[in-house]
Amino acid sequence: MKNFVDSGLAAKLQTALLQRFQQKQQTSWLAEWWLDYAYLEYRDPICIWVNYEYVLNDEKYPFGSTTNTSRASRLIHSALNFKHLVET
Repeated sequence: MKNFVDSGLAAKLQTALLQRFQQKQQTSWLAEWWLDYAYLEYRDPICIWVNYEYVLNDEKYPFGSTTNTSRASRLIHSALNFKHLVET
């Protein structure tokens, strides 16, 4: 990290980001890139791989455990069921 800062590259990148902000007049320097690369050009399933606001609710199963392993197995099971429905 210190080498990065001392090299002068950090200052150049910061200057470029500030110029981008002034040119675009957006609330975020990342907004346009995020839209382009994360949503419009990215070819993996958006919901799982890109959209970090996607939240899985804690389910309460009377028959199962609420451990991460149990929850992961239910998620995989449900995803495979959905895949089967889509493909048939």
